[in-house]
Amino acid sequence: MAKRGEQVPAPGAGSARRRSRTPVQPALLDLGPAPAGPVSGGVGRDSTKAPPQRAVVEPEPPPAPPAMVKSRRTRGQDAESSSSCPACGQRLAERPHMKTVCPACGKGIHVRGGQAIFPHGLVPEDEVDAVDLMERLEPLGITQDECLKRLERDERGRPRAGALGALLRELCEERLPELLPATQVRLLHEMARERQWRSEDPRPLLRRAQVILLQKMRTAGVTRVRVACSGSDACPACRELTGRSLSISDALAQQMLPNADCRHPGGLCRCRYTEAENEAGAAG
Repeated sequence: MAKRGEQVPAPGAGSARRRSRTPVQPALLDLGPAPAGPVSGGVGRDSTKAPPQRAVVEPEPPPAPPAMVKSRRTRGQDAESSSSCPACGQRLAERPHMKTVCPACGKGIHVRGGQAIFPHGLVPEDEVDAVDLMERLEPLGITQDECLKRLERDERGRPRAGALGALLRELCEERLPELLPATQVRLLHEMARERQWRSEDPRPLLRRAQVILLQKMRTAGVTRVRVACSGSDACPACRELTGRSLSISDALAQQMLPNADCRHPGGLCRCRYTEAENEAGAAG
């Protein structure tokens, strides 16, 4: 009970006062400076001992690019590395991309890419036929690599005049006995064209090709052959010869092909022997 003169607190006032009282924070103990490094909380370990630190290796900077040093070239090296006339060696202002004439010597310059005989693809006019022949002989087994190994060169390292054509003729004669009859005929025709370009008589080579064909037909059992001309462009002399039939033995003995009186615009007689029995059967 309250004494006289004391005020009786309202219900709930004491509990409110207790709830509003600020809680007392416990005093913090000063344990000294914290140990360097993480503190291990494991049992039985010295928590004040820091684990060993891994050495940090910084990456080395990339090396600086090498300085560009301009090479010193002589005048002769510059002339050799640039395009020059394949005939006289005169340096050209720019590499031509089509047939042109050298301003120094006046000789023609042809462009033949894909060959390594003449530098920069520039071929002198008197050697372009030999370069074209070398390209056609590639499928027949006479390669450019073989020509590069055996080609005769001058003091500048360039092919001597006429050396490529002479080498191709030599290689053809060496390779001819190793080839099959059909390939031999193709090779002889290419050799005949090359001889015609040199203004020489191609008929002996064409005659050798006709003999090989007749021998091949006789081996296959053919007994008679017929002469056939090249077609509408045949010359009058070859048209008169067309249709003549004879035995293989007579054809080998007479060797009437190529026609000695041929005047074909291309310069080569295109008459050939065909099997007479097959022509008779086809006509009937």
